[in-house]
Amino acid sequence: MAIVNRWWDDSTTGEMFKKFLRNVFDTTERKAITFYKELYKCSSTEDEWELDREIAGLGLAEEMAEGQNIPIQSPKFGNDKKYEQRQFGSGFRVTMRMKKFNKYKLVEKWTRSLANAQKEAKDKELFRLFNGPTAVTTTSGAGFDGLDLAENAHTGLADGTGDNYDNYLAAALSVASVEDMEYYFDTLIDSLGQFINGSCDTLCFHPKLKWTAKEIYKSDGKAHQFSNTANVVDPIKFVMPGTRLTSTTAWFALAKNNDRFDINCLTAMEPDLDIKTADDNTRDTVVTSVQFFDYGFGDPRMYFCGNT
Repeated sequence: MAIVNRWWDDSTTGEMFKKFLRNVFDTTERKAITFYKELYKCSSTEDEWELDREIAGLGLAEEMAEGQNIPIQSPKFGNDKKYEQRQFGSGFRVTMRMKKFNKYKLVEKWTRSLANAQKEAKDKELFRLFNGPTAVTTTSGAGFDGLDLAENAHTGLADGTGDNYDNYLAAALSVASVEDMEYYFDTLIDSLGQFINGSCDTLCFHPKLKWTAKEIYKSDGKAHQFSNTANVVDPIKFVMPGTRLTSTTAWFALAKNNDRFDINCLTAMEPDLDIKTADDNTRDTVVTSVQFFDYGFGDPRMYFCGNT
């Protein structure tokens, strides 16, 4: 671990020990900026791992002839999805001299910075799923059917292929693509291929698409048309996560308030803060922080990927 001492910056040797500077300007001294809680179903756990299993109830009833035995069905059981806690940590070490003589409360600043760094590290990690939705790029990147988040052949538990569904549209954010997204949710099917209710309530997009999104959703008339056609797109929640989305054309939609929304973050421990004297005779101080969480999805039906 790197040690912070009086020679922490060769250009200002010793300045932290004397009040020469009017101000120490640090753009990282701020509240942590995170977005994942608006896009994940977040819950806590006390176990090292959790297991979800896909099941489905009974299919539709059948017409019967007189005297015919009543058809007997069996519920269907699918695959498992395991969430196994992952550990993330960081820290810093300062010398006794640095603690005693520095005039700018830098140790306190760096302690707050460590707490913020942990929160934002979690946010960045959770966005890996949305930055690579068409490829299983993380340990959390496959669902019940073994496929990635955005796929044109997701499968449920129905016999045959009648339960396949396509939640990936390789198209830029536009009026036409929003109509396709709305149609997807309006005709969404369950694990047995039957109609299921879904309604988009959250739109996430790169800041490059801010004005496009506003034009589509907040115009009085239909966007990009010189006509009296009314704009019938229902207002929804916007999530614009700064640079967390790496593609400038990335956008996706969620039915996050639906009971069947299944993109999850399970947290066993929020970032802690441990401050102690170093395990040697220097009297240095070591500050560390650790957190445990895992994330992923089982069923991606309530997610629709526009463009990656």
